[in-house]
Amino acid sequence: MDSEVMRIQDKLVFPPNVPVFQLCKEERHLIYAGELFKCEGNQWKKVHVMLFSDLLVETEHDRDGHLKVIHEPLNLKDLNGIEALRSHGTEFVLHFLLRDFATNQMRHAKLLFRAPNMEQKFTWKSLLEQKVTSAGGQLQHFSSMSDCSETDTGLFEKHTNFVKCSVFKLSFQGTFDMSSKERKFLNSVQRKKGGDVVCQEHNDTPVVMFCKTCDQLVCDECIKNSHKPHDLESLNKQSLEDKMQLSQQIPLVKNSTMPGLKEHIKSIGQTKEQSAKDLEQLMNKIMTRTTELIKMIEKSRDQMLQSCRKDQERARIFLSDLEEKMTSGIKALELSLASAEEVVKSGNAKGAALIQTRLQLNWDIREYKKRHAQIEIPEFVSGSSYDNSIDKMIGVFSGGLHLKTRDELLSKALLKAKPFSSWRMKPYLVAALPLKYDIRSASTVKSDTMLMVPVTRQRLLITMAANGQSRETEMSDHRIYDMSQSIGNEFIGTDADNKTILKFRLDGSVTEKKELRSIPRGIHVCKNGEVLMCLCDTIDFKTQRGKRKIVRMDEQLNIVNSDDLNNVEYTLPDRVVQNDNGDICVIDRIGGGSSRLFVLNKDGTLKFVYPHESPEYDFTATTKLKKVSFSDVCCDSFSNIFVADEKNNDIIVLNSDGDEIVRFSKVLKKKGINLVAPSRIVLDRTGKLWIVMQGKVLVFDLYS
Repeated sequence: MDSEVMRIQDKLVFPPNVPVFQLCKEERHLIYAGELFKCEGNQWKKVHVMLFSDLLVETEHDRDGHLKVIHEPLNLKDLNGIEALRSHGTEFVLHFLLRDFATNQMRHAKLLFRAPNMEQKFTWKSLLEQKVTSAGGQLQHFSSMSDCSETDTGLFEKHTNFVKCSVFKLSFQGTFDMSSKERKFLNSVQRKKGGDVVCQEHNDTPVVMFCKTCDQLVCDECIKNSHKPHDLESLNKQSLEDKMQLSQQIPLVKNSTMPGLKEHIKSIGQTKEQSAKDLEQLMNKIMTRTTELIKMIEKSRDQMLQSCRKDQERARIFLSDLEEKMTSGIKALELSLASAEEVVKSGNAKGAALIQTRLQLNWDIREYKKRHAQIEIPEFVSGSSYDNSIDKMIGVFSGGLHLKTRDELLSKALLKAKPFSSWRMKPYLVAALPLKYDIRSASTVKSDTMLMVPVTRQRLLITMAANGQSRETEMSDHRIYDMSQSIGNEFIGTDADNKTILKFRLDGSVTEKKELRSIPRGIHVCKNGEVLMCLCDTIDFKTQRGKRKIVRMDEQLNIVNSDDLNNVEYTLPDRVVQNDNGDICVIDRIGGGSSRLFVLNKDGTLKFVYPHESPEYDFTATTKLKKVSFSDVCCDSFSNIFVADEKNNDIIVLNSDGDEIVRFSKVLKKKGINLVAPSRIVLDRTGKLWIVMQGKVLVFDLYS
């Protein structure tokens, strides 16, 4: 059971007219909650609305701190439309099906709300759309610009079919058939024939009445069959009401909506030009990088060929010299042999001369023996030609092209087309998952899954999906301190206890490991395949800091030159990541439960430190820093830096220059969400932020 849902259930109070229901269920979680204004009669009433994974509950705060339930909860499966296109900017209508117990049939009903501001309106709309889809419901398109705040309850229940069919059903989802000479709405049950409106379902029978329940013109056959128990109105009376509404709405469209749309089209054109330039620059970067690689490959090829040519010349000289020596030796041996034969045949040579002849022949035989050429030719071992190796050499795409539109374009505040990265960050909660362990390290696995290392006596790995499903795997021999995903489903982790760095898989099997002399801590796999790691001689804040450093490793886990990363003195480097712009972010623990964030440029020079306490960045042991306790750091595709402050229950977002963009504590407090000691933060491949804290994991969509 979700502890937060149980806490809410304890606060619920049911009046006599509302049946008691059980709020706590295993799969039910609180998604969002806030204050809205609900229209009842001629008045707007403030209500506290809570969105759960499958229900929408309306309540009121009483003096005792309880939540008084106003109505039966609305099942999200019964919600069939969200109407955000209203003349009042913060207004929206929920359309749903309600069972009529008198007739035992489902009838159409509505709820009219106003949000405190436009941002909350669109937050409610976006979350409701997501949860209705997740619950298996289907949403239809509703559109009406009537301002229900100035009318009675009866007018709230009226829709204008003529308005729909002439002006307002406009979006970027193909509602107009632009190829037709006569503009008509798709999926409409009525069509014009000879100037008359007829029913297409019943052989072009003329329409005779208007059904308020279904918001539809109907013929006699419709009334007899599907619309018999519905609220029907004569065409004359309905047309008078619609004429009044049209007289109010047409000036609004001419003076506000149409100019705004034309301005919006201009901004789309500007965005189109800018996107073309950006993609052209992207292609130029790829071509430049590829050309650089080709030059590097050609340079390496020429060096190897030159080395082979030198070896070839050395071998030729060596063999020619050996051949010449062997030839001259054979000639000398032939002369010595002929001389010996002559001495033996003559029979006159005796004594010293004969002995000298034998000695000369024996010396020549020993001197000019067979001399074999011993030559070893170096072998050529081909490098890796796997596709991922080539990709890693050239580079990778950070993120992907996302094309989508927003469906609130006719609201009072029109959205301007602009790059996604310049949108204001608006985190909203999409999932709250229960968690029974404290977490030492976390890493993304795929778009909706995270791998975690819990703080337990057992050596466990926990795989958790966004739907709340989790699986525990035991890992033998090693206790992971920090980890980062490498290629495929393989991870690289540090074992601080055993001074070991290792590669392992999701099932806990270790594929490679390497022992170190120092203690490894934080680790990060960069997009180019390199590995960054925090390395310490001891875990002691008072020890000399010269051996606390960040090292760079290749894919084989060999430490390469890392002097450029250690231009600052670290007290105890604990976590490290590389930003998309090449900057390196390091969390440095300084004792007393406090820490700081170093951000280095690509060349290793110090870019900034956070908190910005010392302009000269004089980081001595006596420097007074703000009492923060940074536990984790990650970066998004816009080079923003996310830092978890465990002591102050906050997530701080900085841009690449160190300026604060947003503090989660301020944003979430307005939504009734509290962060409690966030220990780990992970950005998955869809851009969602996973926050691991005490007892739960919260998943946020950052740009709603």
